[in-house]
Amino acid sequence: MIKAVIFDMDGTALDSMTYGYANNITYLELLGVDMDHAAIPKLASRGWNLTADEVNQALGTDFCNKAFKDGYLETHHLMYQNEYKLMPGFIEFLDYLDTKGIKYGIATATRLYGAEEVFKRFDLLDRLDFITTEGRVGKTKNFPDLYIHAANLVGCDASNTIVFEDALYAVKTAKDAGFKTIALKEKFFEEDHAEIEAVADLFIEDFNDLLNKINKEDYQL
Repeated sequence: MIKAVIFDMDGTALDSMTYGYANNITYLELLGVDMDHAAIPKLASRGWNLTADEVNQALGTDFCNKAFKDGYLETHHLMYQNEYKLMPGFIEFLDYLDTKGIKYGIATATRLYGAEEVFKRFDLLDRLDFITTEGRVGKTKNFPDLYIHAANLVGCDASNTIVFEDALYAVKTAKDAGFKTIALKEKFFEEDHAEIEAVADLFIEDFNDLLNKINKEDYQL
Protein backbone atom coordinates (compact mmCIF):
# COMPACT_ATOMS: atom_id res chain seq x y z
CA MET A 1 0.00 0.00 0.00
CA ILE A 2 1.37 3.40 -0.97
CA LYS A 3 1.87 5.71 2.03
CA ALA A 4 4.08 8.44 0.56
CA VAL A 5 4.94 10.21 -2.68
CA ILE A 6 8.24 11.91 -3.50
CA PHE A 7 8.14 14.52 -6.26
CA ASP A 8 11.13 15.81 -8.13
CA MET A 9 10.70 19.56 -8.59
CA ASP A 10 12.12 20.84 -11.89
CA GLY A 11 10.39 19.21 -14.85
CA THR A 12 8.09 17.18 -12.62
CA ALA A 13 6.15 19.33 -10.15
CA LEU A 14 7.36 22.52 -11.81
CA ASP A 15 7.30 23.32 -15.52
CA SER A 16 10.78 24.80 -15.56
CA MET A 17 12.97 22.71 -17.85
CA THR A 18 11.99 24.43 -21.11
CA TYR A 19 12.63 27.81 -19.55
CA GLY A 20 15.74 26.38 -17.98
CA TYR A 21 17.36 25.90 -21.36
CA ALA A 22 16.98 29.61 -22.07
CA ASN A 23 18.34 30.43 -18.63
CA ASN A 24 21.36 28.23 -19.24
CA ILE A 25 22.05 30.13 -22.45
CA THR A 26 21.71 33.42 -20.55
CA TYR A 27 24.21 32.28 -17.93
CA LEU A 28 26.74 31.11 -20.52
CA GLU A 29 26.39 34.47 -22.24
CA LEU A 30 26.99 36.19 -18.90
CA LEU A 31 30.22 34.24 -18.54
CA GLY A 32 31.40 35.66 -21.86
CA VAL A 33 32.08 32.35 -23.58
CA ASP A 34 32.02 31.83 -27.33
CA MET A 35 28.27 31.44 -27.98
CA ASP A 36 28.94 30.40 -31.57
CA HIS A 37 30.77 27.28 -30.41
CA ALA A 38 29.14 24.09 -31.67
CA ALA A 39 28.99 22.65 -28.14
CA ILE A 40 26.73 25.40 -26.72
CA PRO A 41 23.35 23.74 -27.46
CA LYS A 42 24.49 20.45 -25.98
CA LEU A 43 25.88 22.14 -22.88
CA ALA A 44 22.69 24.14 -22.35
CA SER A 45 20.58 21.01 -22.69
CA ARG A 46 22.35 19.43 -19.72
CA GLY A 47 20.00 21.38 -17.47
CA TRP A 48 20.69 21.26 -13.75
CA ASN A 49 23.47 18.72 -14.27
CA LEU A 50 25.74 21.07 -16.19
CA THR A 51 29.13 21.45 -14.51
CA ALA A 52 32.09 23.74 -14.97
CA ASP A 53 34.15 20.67 -15.87
CA GLU A 54 31.93 20.00 -18.88
CA VAL A 55 32.09 23.62 -20.01
CA ASN A 56 35.85 23.73 -19.52
CA GLN A 57 36.37 20.53 -21.48
CA ALA A 58 34.17 21.66 -24.36
CA LEU A 59 35.21 25.30 -24.54
CA GLY A 60 38.73 25.34 -23.13
CA THR A 61 37.74 27.61 -20.24
CA ASP A 62 38.86 27.35 -16.60
CA PHE A 63 35.76 27.96 -14.47
CA CYS A 64 35.63 26.62 -10.91
CA ASN A 65 32.86 24.13 -10.18
CA LYS A 66 31.58 25.76 -6.99
CA ALA A 67 31.49 29.29 -8.37
CA PHE A 68 29.96 28.06 -11.61
CA LYS A 69 27.23 26.17 -9.77
CA ASP A 70 26.46 29.17 -7.57
CA GLY A 71 26.11 31.49 -10.54
CA TYR A 72 24.20 28.92 -12.54
CA LEU A 73 21.57 28.54 -9.84
CA GLU A 74 21.31 32.29 -9.38
CA THR A 75 20.14 32.67 -12.99
CA HIS A 76 17.11 30.55 -12.11
CA HIS A 77 16.26 32.27 -8.85
CA LEU A 78 14.16 35.10 -10.27
CA MET A 79 12.29 32.59 -12.43
CA TYR A 80 11.47 30.59 -9.30
CA GLN A 81 10.15 33.75 -7.72
CA ASN A 82 8.12 35.02 -10.64
CA GLU A 83 7.81 32.88 -13.76
CA TYR A 84 7.75 29.10 -13.50
CA LYS A 85 4.35 27.41 -13.40
CA LEU A 86 3.24 24.16 -11.84
CA MET A 87 2.78 21.16 -14.08
CA PRO A 88 -0.80 20.66 -15.32
CA GLY A 89 -2.90 18.81 -12.78
CA PHE A 90 -0.31 18.95 -10.00
CA ILE A 91 -2.54 20.64 -7.43
CA GLU A 92 -5.47 18.41 -8.37
CA PHE A 93 -3.27 15.37 -7.82
CA LEU A 94 -2.27 16.69 -4.41
CA ASP A 95 -5.99 16.99 -3.65
CA TYR A 96 -6.37 13.34 -4.61
CA LEU A 97 -3.47 12.30 -2.37
CA ASP A 98 -5.07 14.20 0.51
CA THR A 99 -8.27 12.18 0.12
CA LYS A 100 -6.20 9.02 0.43
CA GLY A 101 -4.18 10.22 3.41
CA ILE A 102 -0.93 9.81 1.46
CA LYS A 103 1.96 12.02 2.56
CA TYR A 104 3.98 13.89 -0.05
CA GLY A 105 6.89 16.23 -0.52
CA ILE A 106 9.73 17.39 -2.73
CA ALA A 107 13.21 15.95 -3.28
CA THR A 108 15.19 18.24 -5.52
CA ALA A 109 18.66 18.93 -6.85
CA THR A 110 18.21 22.65 -6.35
CA ARG A 111 18.81 24.62 -3.19
CA LEU A 112 16.33 24.64 -0.36
CA TYR A 113 15.67 28.38 -0.37
CA GLY A 114 14.79 28.31 -4.08
CA ALA A 115 12.41 25.38 -3.66
CA GLU A 116 10.75 27.01 -0.66
CA GLU A 117 10.18 30.23 -2.60
CA VAL A 118 8.53 28.32 -5.44
CA PHE A 119 6.00 26.57 -3.24
CA LYS A 120 5.45 29.63 -1.08
CA ARG A 121 4.44 31.48 -4.25
CA PHE A 122 1.78 28.85 -4.92
CA ASP A 123 0.66 28.73 -1.26
CA LEU A 124 1.78 25.11 -1.05
CA LEU A 125 4.68 25.35 1.37
CA ASP A 126 2.62 24.46 4.44
CA ARG A 127 0.85 21.73 2.55
CA LEU A 128 3.99 19.74 1.79
CA ASP A 129 5.17 17.25 4.39
CA PHE A 130 8.79 17.90 3.45
CA ILE A 131 11.17 19.60 1.04
CA THR A 132 14.63 18.08 0.93
CA THR A 133 17.61 18.50 -1.35
CA GLU A 134 20.75 16.81 -2.58
CA GLY A 135 22.64 19.14 -0.26
CA ARG A 136 20.94 17.48 2.73
CA VAL A 137 22.51 14.12 1.91
CA GLY A 138 25.68 15.23 0.12
CA LYS A 139 24.96 13.12 -2.95
CA THR A 140 23.26 13.60 -6.31
CA LYS A 141 20.33 11.59 -7.64
CA ASN A 142 22.81 9.25 -9.23
CA PHE A 143 22.66 7.66 -5.79
CA PRO A 144 19.52 6.57 -3.87
CA ASP A 145 20.34 8.45 -0.65
CA LEU A 146 18.04 11.42 -1.31
CA TYR A 147 15.01 9.22 -2.01
CA ILE A 148 15.69 7.07 1.05
CA HIS A 149 16.12 10.19 3.17
CA ALA A 150 12.88 11.71 1.85
CA ALA A 151 10.88 8.56 2.53
CA ASN A 152 12.33 8.31 6.03
CA LEU A 153 11.18 11.86 6.79
CA VAL A 154 7.59 10.61 6.77
CA GLY A 155 8.28 7.19 8.27
CA CYS A 156 8.22 5.31 4.99
CA ASP A 157 10.61 3.35 2.79
CA ALA A 158 10.98 2.15 -0.80
CA SER A 159 8.33 -0.53 -0.39
CA ASN A 160 5.48 1.93 0.19
CA THR A 161 6.66 5.08 -1.62
CA ILE A 162 6.28 6.33 -5.21
CA VAL A 163 8.94 8.53 -6.79
CA PHE A 164 7.93 10.94 -9.57
CA GLU A 165 10.77 11.97 -11.89
CA ASP A 166 11.38 13.14 -15.44
CA ALA A 167 15.08 12.41 -16.04
CA LEU A 168 16.23 8.94 -17.05
CA TYR A 169 19.14 8.70 -14.62
CA ALA A 170 16.91 9.68 -11.69
CA VAL A 171 14.18 7.21 -12.67
CA LYS A 172 16.81 4.47 -12.87
CA THR A 173 18.23 5.36 -9.46
CA ALA A 174 14.85 5.28 -7.76
CA LYS A 175 13.79 2.11 -9.55
CA ASP A 176 17.02 0.30 -8.71
CA ALA A 177 16.55 1.29 -5.06
CA GLY A 178 13.19 -0.48 -4.98
CA PHE A 179 10.86 2.49 -5.27
CA LYS A 180 7.80 2.45 -7.47
CA THR A 181 8.41 5.03 -10.20
CA ILE A 182 6.18 7.26 -12.31
CA ALA A 183 7.87 9.34 -15.01
CA LEU A 184 6.55 12.49 -16.64
CA LYS A 185 7.00 13.00 -20.36
CA GLU A 186 9.21 16.07 -20.21
CA LYS A 187 10.04 17.21 -23.76
CA PHE A 188 13.42 18.40 -22.53
CA PHE A 189 14.37 14.69 -22.30
CA GLU A 190 12.60 13.60 -25.47
CA GLU A 191 15.55 11.56 -26.75
CA ASP A 192 15.30 9.40 -23.61
CA HIS A 193 11.53 8.83 -23.67
CA ALA A 194 11.65 5.28 -25.01
CA GLU A 195 14.14 4.19 -22.37
CA ILE A 196 12.34 6.07 -19.60
CA GLU A 197 9.09 4.35 -20.53
CA ALA A 198 10.86 0.99 -20.41
CA VAL A 199 12.33 1.66 -16.95
CA ALA A 200 9.47 3.42 -15.14
CA ASP A 201 6.43 1.65 -13.76
CA LEU A 202 4.27 4.23 -15.51
CA PHE A 203 4.97 6.97 -18.06
CA ILE A 204 2.50 9.88 -18.13
CA GLU A 205 1.91 13.10 -20.05
CA ASP A 206 1.15 15.10 -16.90
CA PHE A 207 -0.83 14.80 -13.68
CA ASN A 208 -4.15 15.25 -15.49
CA ASP A 209 -3.25 12.18 -17.53
CA LEU A 210 -2.53 10.26 -14.32
CA LEU A 211 -5.81 11.34 -12.73
CA ASN A 212 -7.68 10.23 -15.83
CA LYS A 213 -6.03 6.81 -15.63
CA ILE A 214 -6.94 6.56 -11.95
CA ASN A 215 -10.55 7.63 -12.57
CA LYS A 216 -10.88 5.08 -15.37
CA GLU A 217 -9.32 2.47 -13.06
CA ASP A 218 -6.55 1.97 -15.61
CA TYR A 219 -4.07 2.58 -12.81
CA GLN A 220 -4.03 2.29 -9.04
CA LEU A 221 -1.55 3.82 -6.64
